Amino acid sequence: MRSSIFTNMVIALLLPLTPIVMLYAYSNQTSSRVLTEEIVKAKRTQVETFVGQLGQMFAQFDSYQKMLYESTEVRNLAYPDLLGDDLLRFRTLKTVSEEINRLAGYGRWKGVIAVVYPKTGMVIKSNSSLGAVPSVLPDKDGFWNYRTKANDGAYFIETISSPAKIAEGEEVDLTVVAKVDEGEIKSDLSDIKGKGLEDPFLYKPGYSPIYNYTANQALIREILPELQLIEHAGSYKPLLIRLKNGTFQVHMEMIQPLGWYLVDYVRSVKSWRPLSETR
Repeated sequence: MRSSIFTNMVIALLLPLTPIVMLYAYSNQTSSRVLTEEIVKAKRTQVETFVGQLGQMFAQFDSYQKMLYESTEVRNLAYPDLLGDDLLRFRTLKTVSEEINRLAGYGRWKGVIAVVYPKTGMVIKSNSSLGAVPSVLPDKDGFWNYRTKANDGAYFIETISSPAKIAEGEEVDLTVVAKVDEGEIKSDLSDIKGKGLEDPFLYKPGYSPIYNYTANQALIREILPELQLIEHAGSYKPLLIRLKNGTFQVHMEMIQPLGWYLVDYVRSVKSWRPLSETR
């Protein structure tokens, strides 16, 4: 009889406890899923925000090029005989030079903006101390192209010519050049590293990464072979990479004007810490 009473008491306790445990498990699973989605979304938003900032800077140089390309004064200097006299030529040259320096003064990047006249050998460029116009321009016009030269360093360059230069060896009257040194990109990456991103870098298959100035380059080199950009770019799901020293959550987004990816990674333990605390 005593055993029966005890059994009944245990059953009476377990009956309400069972649905409570089930509800707790369901609630915990749901909150974990929601929190996980919010953590990923927040990180993704940070990456997209900085990608937009970098893309905007390159788009700004694009607009400068277009303004100069369509300028009457810039085009007139390609045909000095049409300017009439030396005084008019000097005034036109001064106007173009002032306009180039005015445009180069905008924004936080100190890029090089220039107009090159191949037939006369004249070059008008902004007063930038970060580097001159490359001695050899790209063979044909195109969007931002990454180049590494022994004498010129590493940089992104874009050219627009009149008439359009679509093949090597074509003769043009003028070429508007925009050039951004790699150092400007590194400075920006270092700056955003302290504003939400862990260790950002730029990556494009077939090229060496562009690191921030305090990057963990050894760890990034371990991550690079695992990147599967085509599959994961544009997805809200981070790429999980397992290395010998831990699992990493990797986010990436393409900078459209460049064709390069902004990549940021964080150790999964650190990323899921708020979730662990909630549990």
